[in-house]
Amino acid sequence: MQWFLDLKTSRRRSIELWFGVVVCLVIGGLSISGIRSVATANDQVQARVTMPLADLAVIGQLQERRRINVRDVIMATTPEQSKRYQDRCTAIEHQVDSLSAVFKATLVTGARSRVCCRRTDAPGLG
Repeated sequence: MQWFLDLKTSRRRSIELWFGVVVCLVIGGLSISGIRSVATANDQVQARVTMPLADLAVIGQLQERRRINVRDVIMATTPEQSKRYQDRCTAIEHQVDSLSAVFKATLVTGARSRVCCRRTDAPGLG
């Protein structure tokens, strides 16, 4: 360390400056590589969480429409009306089943899969 103290002050300051620049470049490079890995993790989170949540929202809306149509089946005054509402319920069930299949494909854990499968094990309208 004595060699550093023997240098002129201007030379010491120059070495300290360049040492600081090198440290900043190393830290900057590590930060940029960290940001890239965060972007990759964000894409994975989007694919596994955000998109399935949107599918669940659509499934919830379809289930609400199905409940309304079931009510209309019960309240129908003619067999034609009843048949029309039953057909709507069947179409909605097919939409829910297709969205559920997409949702199941994105599930990560077994617990999530069991919760989703409970809905498919429930008895249907017909």
